Amino acid sequence: MQQNIMRAIDAYVENPNKASWSDWQLFQHHGEKGIKRALCLKYYLITAQTAQTDSFWQILDDFSDRSIKASFLYQIDTANGVHNPRECLSHSDLKLMGLPWGKNLSLMVFYNRQADLLNGGNLNPSSLRSYIKKVCETSRYVPQTIRRQQSTSMSRYGFLFDRVDCPFDLDEPSIAVSVKELKLKKTSNESAHTIRVYSNRFDDKTLYFSKDLNQRNRLAELRNYAVEIMYANLWQWFLGKRISSSMLRLDENGRVSGISSKGLPYFIEFASVTTEQALWHKGLVSIIFYSYLLMENDLHTKNIGLTIQYDDEASKGIVVFGKIDHDYIASNWGVGGKNFTDQFPLNKIKLVISVPEARTFQQLFAHFRFSPGTENSFWINLAHALRTKPGTSRNRLQASVFLTGLVQRHYQRELKKTVEHFIKKSKTLYKLDRHMKGILQSLKMHNVPTDKAEEVYQVLFNRIRSVAR
Repeated sequence: MQQNIMRAIDAYVENPNKASWSDWQLFQHHGEKGIKRALCLKYYLITAQTAQTDSFWQILDDFSDRSIKASFLYQIDTANGVHNPRECLSHSDLKLMGLPWGKNLSLMVFYNRQADLLNGGNLNPSSLRSYIKKVCETSRYVPQTIRRQQSTSMSRYGFLFDRVDCPFDLDEPSIAVSVKELKLKKTSNESAHTIRVYSNRFDDKTLYFSKDLNQRNRLAELRNYAVEIMYANLWQWFLGKRISSSMLRLDENGRVSGISSKGLPYFIEFASVTTEQALWHKGLVSIIFYSYLLMENDLHTKNIGLTIQYDDEASKGIVVFGKIDHDYIASNWGVGGKNFTDQFPLNKIKLVISVPEARTFQQLFAHFRFSPGTENSFWINLAHALRTKPGTSRNRLQASVFLTGLVQRHYQRELKKTVEHFIKKSKTLYKLDRHMKGILQSLKMHNVPTDKAEEVYQVLFNRIRSVAR
């Protein structure tokens, strides 16, 4: 528990979104003074740990209530044999923590200024108090009965990922669906493309979201179809049925007439779920991890959401995060994919694999066009509003809530399980390569050109292999 609190402070200090006077939403982010407050608090928590007293928890209680007293800080130091901290800390350390260090300064003034610093700050979602509160809510300050229920529901992670030794449906991947199997339910114009919503003729709950093939630009669209189908299958190799399937839509004569995405069971968009509610469900950390690895730059709040995943061990369905819509990389792929690879440098995710902690994981968000952990620019929000897609992005408040939620214990456990899962999967890359080449060969049988898909796949495969090393 104490270690998790220290990690929460480190995550706060290393949060890439810092306040600046040019930011009109300054009140939502900590700046230099917030960093000094965090370092000062960490110093006293470490000192309290060394003294082996109950003062560690009292510091947290008083910090939460903004009631830290100068005399209490002095007691912590003296209990650890420090009678004059200015003699134990260098001038640079004291200045870094924002503490006075003048030789003629009395100890009373010294400790009063430290107490004032620690009692400052606010309660916004991005504040230091919020970071620490998230840790405490999932451990020390949660009633025992709730903790017991949480530990049971949060202890299993295997069902989040596809089985390492035998990914689902790999022997006979479904890359096409015929209109003979479908029944048209409605037509929607809410996105950039007209979407036809079908249901399975024999299962009304299974939905397919379909786009028509543009005959004027037939070859280019078919190439993009191949990329999207390949990309969806690549995602499914890692995360299984939490990822929607993309497949060719065939007309009654067996010719390609469009592309369809098979909907996830009971899918609820992230846009329709509060950030606080979302933080209590599994699966979001692993989706963000693989979004960075696979360079998914369309991770907005209508492309990720909650779905039902069956847990064999629990013999019931579990609400988890899933992902839909895999066409962005196909539509925006540049020559050699340089416009993607430059935006998602491998050193960031290699660091996460080496040190799977919130402080390293949150560094990934700076590279997403938008995600649960990044606020979106005015221009992105305006563009989505003009395309009648309101609510696809997160504002700064929601992003802050998400980032502070990363210090919760079950999110940290999921991050470690995700890294372990990737390492296991990376040992069977030859199976992945064989499977994906089989997908591309099947597409060729439908007269779909696969040259672009092969290029995208090779870049992604080399990227996965490089990280695995």
